[in-house]
Amino acid sequence: MLKQNETAPLILVADDQLSTAVMLERVFEYEGYRVHKTFDGISTFETIKKILPDLVLLDINMPGITGLDVLKKMREDPKLARIPAIIITAISDSNKVIEGLNLGADDYLRKPFHPQELLARVKSKLKAFHLENELYARTQELESLLRVSEALNLYPENEDLIQFVAHLIQDLIPNQSFQIYQLNHERDMSIPRQYANFTPHNTFPFSDYVQKHIEQAKDLIQWDNMTEFINHHYAITALLTSGHDILGMLVLGADTSYTQNQFRLFNGLSKQIALAFRKSELYQIQQRYALHLEDMVAQRTSELESAQRLLIRTEKLASIGRLAGEIAHEIKNPLMPIRICLDNTKEDIEDGAYQGDMGMIDMAFDSIERINYIVDSLRAFMGNKQVESLQFLPIDINELIEKLTSFNQRILDDIRIITHLSPLPHVLGNRFQLEQVIQNLIINAKDAMPNGGELTIETSHDATHIKIVVMDTGVGIDPSIIGSIFEPFVSTKESGNGLGLFISYGIIQKHNGDIHVKSEVGNGTTFIIQLPTSRNT
Repeated sequence: MLKQNETAPLILVADDQLSTAVMLERVFEYEGYRVHKTFDGISTFETIKKILPDLVLLDINMPGITGLDVLKKMREDPKLARIPAIIITAISDSNKVIEGLNLGADDYLRKPFHPQELLARVKSKLKAFHLENELYARTQELESLLRVSEALNLYPENEDLIQFVAHLIQDLIPNQSFQIYQLNHERDMSIPRQYANFTPHNTFPFSDYVQKHIEQAKDLIQWDNMTEFINHHYAITALLTSGHDILGMLVLGADTSYTQNQFRLFNGLSKQIALAFRKSELYQIQQRYALHLEDMVAQRTSELESAQRLLIRTEKLASIGRLAGEIAHEIKNPLMPIRICLDNTKEDIEDGAYQGDMGMIDMAFDSIERINYIVDSLRAFMGNKQVESLQFLPIDINELIEKLTSFNQRILDDIRIITHLSPLPHVLGNRFQLEQVIQNLIINAKDAMPNGGELTIETSHDATHIKIVVMDTGVGIDPSIIGSIFEPFVSTKESGNGLGLFISYGIIQKHNGDIHVKSEVGNGTTFIIQLPTSRNT
């Protein structure tokens, strides 16, 4: 005899004869079953839909609609179609019995019958029904897990995996609440994602529950008394693992205990999610490795480009060295006769032999001295030695500029030279070198204005530096070469050798200064020089 409880099978007895219904009720209750009675066809069908019994004992002749009509409606309803039904009838017409079996009755019994025979048949049908339910549930679980596996395999790697998993859980286990924990690649707990009204009252003791899983050697554990942490009494925690590596945890909350079918489904689902987490981790590792390789390739490419630039620069400097030797040899020879001629001219002017401009004679002597210095510099460069006569003395930059502009104005016929010279402190430097820099900029400006224009030279200073600005209204510099304009052999002129700005840059660097350029094609070029004042040198 079964002990009657809430989990005992529920039998619906449908018979229009009260005595038969009461007798069947007592027989089944005595055996521990739960029993519900109906007496007409319409209420029988409505009750079946409401209570979903484990088995129906169905009389054929009933008021309203017949038992066969009720059976037909049951088999047409997907929610009721699988409930076993046994026809109990006093009708001797075998056609009715056959009709009932064809409509889906699981068995039939003629009145009068022996109660033990009915009990035996009911037990057999309930056992078959439970086995069928189990098989059906397992089939549904497998189909669900196959769908999950297929969905996770097709999961786009660039999307949020946790959000993707959340939608899967909502589809498979509706009306439950859950929380997802995922560990990052350093195995620290990331911020948990909360879904489906799963609001922790307190911080969920993630690490404690992970330890309990490890101690019990289980991936899935069901808990009760969980209202301290979640809004539900029951919870299932599924440890997401790959080998011995813990990837995260799923926490599913509910107000009733989970069935074995839900337990199995959640277990299978957690294993699929763990595989997806591992796949996502491997994808991220692959991405990081690919980025690392790209960085390594970019770094190696940059190193090779730097080495190539250094090699080219070395070759250029070697060419400059050879060129310097040739230039020094060719220039040095004619300087002596020029100096002798100027000395004679100067003596004649001083003796009154003829009228002349002594200022121009002095400027010519200064130019010879500068040429001598340049030649010596070229020789030193060729032999990788310092110029012996190089001295840094206080220099009045404005005086130097006035001298150069006065001389150049005589030869710049179509170019107007404008100067805005503010009072300046002295700078420590080499006069010949700084004259060479400014003269190079004046010559470059002249070549950039073949049809004439304006050349403006401005000076100013602050507490630590003086600034020299040389501006022209010429053709400008092509943007493609402005970044390398101070490198050797880079020139904007067809006949230029590309050494003037290279040498000027080196001179300014030796004076602890800076030179840079701004230019716009068709709107002229501006060179800006900054030099430390003598008290900051």
